[in-house]
Amino acid sequence: MKLARLNSDSLLPRFYRLAVINTLSNIMIPLSGLVSVAFLGHLTEIRHLAGVAVATVLFTYLYRLLHFLRMGTTGATAQAVGKDDREAMLLVGLRNGLIGLVLGILIVILQYPIEKIWFLILDAPDEVKCKHSGVEIDKVTPLTSKAESETIRENAA
Repeated sequence: MKLARLNSDSLLPRFYRLAVINTLSNIMIPLSGLVSVAFLGHLTEIRHLAGVAVATVLFTYLYRLLHFLRMGTTGATAQAVGKDDREAMLLVGLRNGLIGLVLGILIVILQYPIEKIWFLILDAPDEVKCKHSGVEIDKVTPLTSKAESETIRENAA
């Protein structure tokens, strides 16, 4: 087992470098919502801005909900690096990558139930809900008949 000798001269620059990177990674999600709001603030209808704000809250919530995966990966990888065990580092990355992939696929598969539950929790006004955002129109597929397409579009309007 190798232990690196750290003195105060080498520890502080490494600490600050890692702290800056970690801080930047944590502000990116709220910052993306802020940029979206800045661009949509120029539109004439407020419902677009409100819809993006609700979506940003949902995205931030899901991101924070899955934060355990990031922290667990960081901790287990740090232990493997401390032991200088390359196989353990690889296994941690593969295991947690697979967990992340499965959770991502589940979120995509369950996006409509998540949407319904989210709007029940937030109790957003009707003009903000997805009936105006185009989600209903996306249900028109190449296999949808012309009459069904027209019905879906009329209900979405």
